[in-house]
Amino acid sequence: MNKIVKAVGFYALLSLVSACATVVVEQGSIMPQEVVDQIHAGMNQDQVAKLIGHPLEQNPLHPDQWEYFYQRGGDLQPVTAWVVVHFDAAGLVTQVETSGPLPEGQGIKPGYEAQ
Repeated sequence: MNKIVKAVGFYALLSLVSACATVVVEQGSIMPQEVVDQIHAGMNQDQVAKLIGHPLEQNPLHPDQWEYFYQRGGDLQPVTAWVVVHFDAAGLVTQVETSGPLPEGQGIKPGYEAQ
């Protein structure tokens, strides 16, 4: 009986300690600011895809723009960032929007699709 009480107490303590762990959740794709800065007006969609990959989802209401979102949560400094690349009817870049300077050294490698 004493062993059972100790075992139950041990596993209860173990579950309490593991509940305190912070889980960092990363979603989306992000690339270094210097890669985003290489995108300029006049580039075609293939050139953009080679730099930062294709977006994970295409917005059916705006097929002329590619949207990249990134969110990291669960730690002390949550991050949300986005990049939107606008194309004209010929498929050439007209504008690049960002949420501001992108975090350094996080997310997927440029030029690769998320896996």
